[in-house]
Formats: sequence, C-alpha cells, structure tokens
Amino acid sequence: MIDTPKAGRSGPLLAILAAILPITITGTPITVQPGMVQGMVDYMGMDDVRAGFVASAEMTGLMLATVLFAFVSHRVNWRKAYGRGLVIVALANVGSVLLAAGTLFTALRAIAGAGAGIVAAIGFATLGETENAPRNYGWAVATIIGYSGLALWALPALFALGGYHAFLIAYAVLSAACLPLVPHLTRRTESETAGLDETPAGKWALSPVGALAVGSMLVFFTGYAAAWTYMALIGRDLGLDEGQVAHALSLSQFAGVAGALAIVIQSGKVHDLIQSCVILAAGAAAIFGFTLQQDYGVFLALNCVFQFCWNAGQPLLLGIVASRDDDGRMLRFTIPMQYIGLAAGPAFAAYQLGSHSDYRAVMIGAGVVAAIAPIAIAPLILSRKPRAQTTGA
Repeated sequence: MIDTPKAGRSGPLLAILAAILPITITGTPITVQPGMVQGMVDYMGMDDVRAGFVASAEMTGLMLATVLFAFVSHRVNWRKAYGRGLVIVALANVGSVLLAAGTLFTALRAIAGAGAGIVAAIGFATLGETENAPRNYGWAVATIIGYSGLALWALPALFALGGYHAFLIAYAVLSAACLPLVPHLTRRTESETAGLDETPAGKWALSPVGALAVGSMLVFFTGYAAAWTYMALIGRDLGLDEGQVAHALSLSQFAGVAGALAIVIQSGKVHDLIQSCVILAAGAAAIFGFTLQQDYGVFLALNCVFQFCWNAGQPLLLGIVASRDDDGRMLRFTIPMQYIGLAAGPAFAAYQLGSHSDYRAVMIGAGVVAAIAPIAIAPLILSRKPRAQTTGA
C-alpha cells in the first residue's frame, strides 16, 4: 500500500493529478492511434502496412511494460520509475525525430511505448490506493477521453505546421511537462511492504476469486475492443453512408465522457453488484444489438450505450478490484489486462469475421465475451467488503 501525502507537502488533489495527467498524455499511442497511423502514411512516406506495424510495435512495448510491472512492482521505487518512464517517452520521441528511418524508428517507437507502459501501470496503481478509487478512476477516464478528442482535433494543425515531426515534438514536450508532478506522486512505504511477497508464490499467486476478478477486465476489454474494431465497417454494412457513420461515432464519444463521469458522481452511492450488473450487461446487450437491422438513429443510440458502458465499466471494474485489494496484488495484474484486451480484441474480431466478412458473427462473439465480465467480477463483490472510504478525493 501507499501512504497518503500530507496536506502540507502535497495535498491529495495534487497527488491525484500527478497520476491522472501523465497517464493521460502517455496514453497517446492508444487514444490518438488512428491519427498517428495516418500521419506516418501522409507525412513519412510509409505505406499503410508498415505504419500499422509501427503502431503495433509501440502498443506492444506499452503492453509488455505493464505486464512486467505486475511482476516487479514490489521491488521498484514507484516514484523513480514513474519519472524515468516519462523521460523515456520524451527522449524516444526526440530520437524518433532525429533518427526517423527504417528499423531504428520502429525500435524507438517500441521504446516510447514501453516508457508509456511504465507510467500507465504506476499511475493506475497509485489511483487504486487512493481513498476513493472508483471516483478517481472515473476522473481519469473522463480526462483521457477529453484529451483524445482535443488531440485528434489538433493533429491536422500540427501536421500542417511541421509534418509528423511536429506531432512527435509536441508529444515529447507534453511528456516532459509532466515531470514536475512526479515528486507529488503518492509514495510506497517500506514499512507497509515489509514482509509481503516473501516467496515466489506469495508474489504472484491469486485466489480463484482474485483470478476471476482479474479475468473480468481481460474479457471486458477484449469484447469491447473486438466490437470497436469493425464498428465503422459495420455501419457501412448496415447501409449507412460514410458521413452518417462518422457522425455517429463522433457523437457517441460524449456518451463515453458521461459514462466515466457517472462513476464519479455515484461512487459509493449504489451497490457495486447492482452497478456491475446494469452497466456491464447493458454494454453487452448493446454489442448484440449491432447484429440487428437498423437505421441511423438506432446505430447512433447503440453506439452511445456502447461508449457509455465501456467508459463507465473500466473505472467501475478497476475501482471494485482496488477497493477490495488489501495488498495490491489483484490490482497490479488487473492493470495490464486492459492493454492485453485491447491487443487481443482486434485479433479475436478478425478471427470471428472469417473469409465471408460476417460482421454479425463478430458482434455475437464480442457480446458473449463482454457478457462474461459481470459474472467474473461478482464473486469478488459478494465475498469481500470494500475498504472504508472518506468523502474526500
């Protein structure tokens, strides 16, 4: 566990911002990925296949770093690692500008992803040990969505200003600008970790209930990422034109912000079992809904429910695990499951699609996987009471 900073040195709000802002900026390879791929094609002369491989390398670095953190978190100084992660991201972006060629560029993007993964893992872990973890996770997701919207809106101007290099420099500057927040990150204390994880089994073993809880995040993200992969093509397959599809997907992002803020507003007011059943089941139902014939209005409504439940479900699941995790073990394995699910979802969707481009099969498979999440998290909710929370941040 980590200690709450004393108000005189670094108040709780500043400590929370020290987690939220860096994970928002270093989430760029995920939230701004479509624009990044487009930029590599249009401004670096890459073909779309190579640009996809570069984006995949960056995501792979991010994912592997979060997985590694799950196994070594008890051995590292979180604050120092957090700062080094930000430095790695900044330097790898600068290096990508100076050495933007061939395999070396791809390697630098993987290194940037690894730095981002270190920041993401530690940032999410520290939020999990704050006094009101579900609410703070909601704020984090809302901030991430808001940033992604602003970043995607600003990309064309950045590209016009200086091509892809302008984007890389902006990413480096924003990452470096987060460094002054590092000293305010909540600290991991030796007294609280002494005696924990003394054996290999103690470090990594999870109870069946804990393993199910960790798995709930994996199936949740796999199902939603699978559905999201072909969402634009599904709209086209339903007979909607490109403008209608783009409009629906754009408007639904506001529902995503509302979903994250809903967790902020009602945190601690509604029982976790009720929340998880309603939000996670509604999201799975929305995914199944895309298998039906529909017009623009229904497609828009389903996307709004989909985004609301996706962005409410993430902080909800993280908060449920964090509030019932006495030693941080479940949470440190739950965090990388988000990124593993994001990576597995498109592959699962492609497998379901098959050679006949059966989008209905994709949504059925994605809906089934997503529907497992409320079932997997229920045993943890029923078997353990959440830690007592204060009304503060």
